[in-house]
Amino acid sequence: MSIFLLLTLLIIFFFISTKLFLSSYIKNPLKYIYLQVRYFTAKLIVSSCFVVLFCRYNEDLKLIEFDKVHVSGYSTREGTVASRKLIDDITIEEKKSRIKEVNVLQEEIQYNKNNKLIGTYFDVLIEGHKRGDLFGRAMNDKIVYIDFDGERNINYGETLGVEITKSTPWSLRGTLIK
Repeated sequence: MSIFLLLTLLIIFFFISTKLFLSSYIKNPLKYIYLQVRYFTAKLIVSSCFVVLFCRYNEDLKLIEFDKVHVSGYSTREGTVASRKLIDDITIEEKKSRIKEVNVLQEEIQYNKNNKLIGTYFDVLIEGHKRGDLFGRAMNDKIVYIDFDGERNINYGETLGVEITKSTPWSLRGTLIK
């Protein structure tokens, strides 16, 4: 049975059980389902997109610990349902403040998650050079910069084993496994 089929069945099972039996005990069944799936599949990578308008998302960010978050301020676009039903009465300054708040919290979360990856090994798909460094993406969609001494010819599109030696909130750095 493929991992995707198994994951789908797990999600369906937890969704049905949550809705039928636990909805009166659990405030947010979707968070419960997510935490159950994440517990059973440690390699699950989760990203989200937040539109900052009505509320703060710190509780969700701290609970779920997204691997990647894209955030923007809400703005109306003529002809959309949102422009007819939502009032954009949040000032630009407040939107910027909320975006900064989300980004600061997400930076802390990603720093802690990436720091735990030091000493681990990843297969990295080589994408090119950036700022003079060879870089690529690991299977978890993390950007990995590779300390490379030029001993061998490396082609873009090649997959190489890399040991992670350093981390930042936004990327990893490692050395080639020989």
